[in-house]
Amino acid sequence: MKPKQYYRTHRKAIHTATSGLLYATGWSVGAVTRFDDIGVAVLLAATLVGGYDVAKAALYELRERTVGIKTLVTMAAIGAIGIGEYWEAAAVVFLFSLGSYLEGRTMRKTRAALTELLELAPDTALVRRDDDLVEVSAFDVEPGDVVLVRPGEKLPVDGEVLGENRDEAARGT
Repeated sequence: MKPKQYYRTHRKAIHTATSGLLYATGWSVGAVTRFDDIGVAVLLAATLVGGYDVAKAALYELRERTVGIKTLVTMAAIGAIGIGEYWEAAAVVFLFSLGSYLEGRTMRKTRAALTELLELAPDTALVRRDDDLVEVSAFDVEPGDVVLVRPGEKLPVDGEVLGENRDEAARGT
């Protein structure tokens, strides 16, 4: 993977990690040197790196005449810088970026798991209609239809077992 492509794919993680490292560095330098110009510069860099996308989204929210969490985080960071609490601005931005990154990662994994689960379900069902067995799309099975599931087959729809069942409950849920 080329560096540009890698950056595009992992942009949020890179910005979050960079912001966190700059925050830790700026805070450490500030603790040793009493927040001199170097510590302030590093903390401002952490705020800019971690807060760029947040501030950009906040501007969009304001153009749409809405106030969301990104607007509030941006206002908090600007306010903290305004009163000279540079470490607070960097912390707010970093923690919000980290939370946003983790939320996105969790959502991607959840979406992938659900997609995988849906791919396991059969596309068709064998339905009893007028004393005949008809193969229909699983989406066309209606409440009250009787579905025949042969041994070893996967269950195409949720329902109530009418006949004998030797299937394990875990496979049907």
